Amino acid sequence: MSCIRVGSVGIVGISRHVHLPGIERSPDLKLVAVCDIDPEALRYAQEKYGIDEAHCFTDYHDLINCPDVDAVIRSGETGEWETL
Repeated sequence: MSCIRVGSVGIVGISRHVHLPGIERSPDLKLVAVCDIDPEALRYAQEKYGIDEAHCFTDYHDLINCPDVDAVIRSGETGEWETL
């Protein structure tokens, strides 16, 4: 089976402590792109997971449309889900 390339929208809370570490540990997944409106969160993902600048987005539409992403996970406050 080939590796599933994952993009993560929201680099906060549960994402930092559960989702992203879980992706990193899985032999079947690879974190390839991230999206967050907070520049510090994007820098964190770049440094911690080696995400290149071209795959760091501030608009989730750009991440969803990225041809290098096979699957997207969404993390954030429950009240924010309606906007996606």
